[in-house]
Amino acid sequence: MTSDFPYDDQTIPGAKEFYTGKDIFITGGSGFIGKVLVEKILRSLPEAGKVYLLLRGRKGLSPQQRIQAMLELPVS
Repeated sequence: MTSDFPYDDQTIPGAKEFYTGKDIFITGGSGFIGKVLVEKILRSLPEAGKVYLLLRGRKGLSPQQRIQAMLELPVS
């Protein structure tokens, strides 16, 4: 059986090298851990491609309103 994984133990790239130019899709990005993950990706992987977030409406807010509220949060 052959593996589609293109790396062996000696050639596994670091996160920066692996995600360079790659788009990232995240579900649950508006939760506590999701927000931390998104912030970490944006700060640590500047060479990554686009970051896509899948959000659902909640508590009377549309997905667009939820992402806008996330973007307005202060960064510490």
